[in-house]
Amino acid sequence: MRTSVTLSKRCTLALSAFAAFSSAIAQEPATSPPQSDVLMFLENFGRPFVTSDFAKKLGVLVMEQKYPGASFDAASAAVLDKGDTWWVTFTVKEWPKEMQRLRPLLPHQLTFLIRKSDAAVLGVR
Repeated sequence: MRTSVTLSKRCTLALSAFAAFSSAIAQEPATSPPQSDVLMFLENFGRPFVTSDFAKKLGVLVMEQKYPGASFDAASAAVLDKGDTWWVTFTVKEWPKEMQRLRPLLPHQLTFLIRKSDAAVLGVR
């Protein structure tokens, strides 16, 4: 009888260990970083993913998409390196006619804050 109790305890212990190990393996993919995060890390290794030229082109795209009808000179955009971000500044020559009554409140320049590591537009000033 003692042998069967010991054998039963050993089986229970082994099954418990197996269950704990199986659940840890099942959860591993959920806790490991997605492959895209790893690829983004590799893209940023040694130099930022977003270069100053890339930031300037992204700024032009944002101006065209978010401020249609605004007149600006894309070639004269100023790009400043601010550590983890690029500041891309455009001088607005003329705002669209439908925005004329807001004219006193509209800025003459727009600056986009673009994160170097993933091209996120963090703000507009």
